[in-house]
Amino acid sequence: PQFAGCSAVWPFETGWAPRTGRWLDPTVRILHAEIYPSVRAPLTDTIKDRGQVRAMWHWARDLDARNSLIKEFAMPPGIGSGSAEDYIIRREEGWILCCSG
Repeated sequence: PQFAGCSAVWPFETGWAPRTGRWLDPTVRILHAEIYPSVRAPLTDTIKDRGQVRAMWHWARDLDARNSLIKEFAMPPGIGSGSAEDYIIRREEGWILCCSG
């Protein structure tokens, strides 16, 4: 409840992002997204999970620095806007950030 007024869950509450331009309401300061840390090679760490999460953080940070992170929140290729698959993803199943190809 503490963050309800300043956060949103992607893609359930946000929909898909455009490939460029403004997307989120300016009040959204925290965006929750599901990740699958094993999709990236882990950074060297004594704890594998921590290395995987750090690798995801570096990946997102680097894309954000190039203003390219928004593309990861866009509709995945091959899914038609308004299709049954689109509806299921946005309303029921969700999507994993960094898994759109």
